[in-house]
Amino acid sequence: MAVGVSLLTIAGFYSSPDGGELWKVLTNRLLALLAIWAVTVLSVQRRALFEEKEAALSEVKILSGFLPICASCKKIRDDQGYWQQIESYIRDHSEAEFSHGICPDCAGKLYPDIDLYSEKKSA
Repeated sequence: MAVGVSLLTIAGFYSSPDGGELWKVLTNRLLALLAIWAVTVLSVQRRALFEEKEAALSEVKILSGFLPICASCKKIRDDQGYWQQIESYIRDHSEAEFSHGICPDCAGKLYPDIDLYSEKKSA
């Protein structure tokens, strides 16, 4: 479209009636061409940014609302009524990944004979 409008601007220069200072007429046409191409470049950039934003938004998953969770085992009930581990549910409904470890409280309960979190004292 910009090429067509540019050609019409140039054709308008040749078909316009004589009489006017040449430098003013040329400056006017050059400014018109500059404006046409500036708008074209900005439009192309805007479209690229819009497409990039849409692509990014399509990849985003957001958890929201109430999640029914078992008070004992912490499984979550999904929309179909099935119970699944919280890690599986969050992984399936977001971009989060899990890395498992054990907290000091649970380590003390599960492994009372092993002190996993004590700082080693130098002798």
